Parts: sequence; structure tokens; C-alpha cells
Amino acid sequence: KKIVSALPTQRQTMMFSATMPESVQALAQRRLREPEIIDLGHTLPAETIEHAIVTVRSSAKPKLLRALLDGIGEGSALVFVRTKARAKAVWFGLQKRGLECELLHGDKKQGARTRALARFRAGEAPVLVATDLASRGLDVEGVAMVINYDIPTDPDTYVHRIGRTGRSERSGVARTFVSRGDLGDLRAIEHRIGARLAAAEVP
Repeated sequence: KKIVSALPTQRQTMMFSATMPESVQALAQRRLREPEIIDLGHTLPAETIEHAIVTVRSSAKPKLLRALLDGIGEGSALVFVRTKARAKAVWFGLQKRGLECELLHGDKKQGARTRALARFRAGEAPVLVATDLASRGLDVEGVAMVINYDIPTDPDTYVHRIGRTGRSERSGVARTFVSRGDLGDLRAIEHRIGARLAAAEVP
């Protein structure tokens, strides 16, 4: 709003968004006049990503997360959670266990976000716990695994989250924790990608 107030009234405005939820559509309607809409349609997960669900009780999620992280060896992992409070709790639990990890959410100042991403990119912190702030536009090479600690409620978000791995034709792995009460979100994701998600076993 501050930027728009400083611009001339005669101008051309273009708006780009990976997804168009109602809140973004409302923003567009307030800022654009008779816009030409170009919709590239739905994208599907890259074929280089091996993605599956893991059924788990909510109380067992921390233990399952540790088992998955132990299994990736030297690779890096991006752990997505639904809320800032959950992100802090998951990050704190991993730190307490002695794992080098970083935290990324909307309340962090830009400098802290930049430092967290720099450490993650450099491999100094092989795990990044993040809200959906990191699901779009984040380009980090060589993310071995994406873990949806909380299943996304928006099917498009699922595609964007797991798309942080398997980039540049490299292979990647994505796992989504599914608990009781998540079946509706799971079915919406499967409908969106046009396929049933296989179930994976974690030792």
C-alpha cells in the first residue's frame, strides 16, 4: 500500500503469484483495473520426487521425525509445519537432541531469515524447520528430503512444498505425516495430483 501510494495514477501493474487463494484474489481486485489474467494451470510434482505418506499418531510425530532425519545421512532436510508455534516446538526439540537446525517463520526479521537460509544452504545446519513461508520461491540446491510434519490444508501448497526437493532433474524424497483427522486433506491432495499417495514404512 505504501509503494502504491507513491506511484503515479497512470501506470501498468502486473501481479504474479504461484497460487491464487481468495485473499490474493481480493488483493488483486483492489489494485488492478480490468486485468488480463494469464493462468498457467496446475503443475504436478516432478517425476524426480519419490513422495509418500506415513501414518502416525500425533504424539509419535517427534519420534518419527527423528527416525527420518537419522536415515538421510549427510543430506539436508526441509521440515514443514503449519504454525509458527509448532515450528518453534519442533525446532526446539531437534536442538535439544543436539541436531544443528535452523528455524524460518513469518515473525523472524529479515536478517535472521537470511542468516538461517545461509546456514542451511552452506550445510552448516542440515535441517530447516519452516512454515509455508519457505514453500514458494525458496531455491536451495540439493535438498534430499522434504518432510510435511503437518499435512497442508491446501493441495497446491503440497505441490509447492515437495517441489523444494527433486530439483534440476535430481532425485528427491518427500514424506507426509498423516494422523487421524487428516484424511480429508489427504484426499484433496490426491484429487489435485490425480493419484493415490503410497504409504511408506519407517523403521
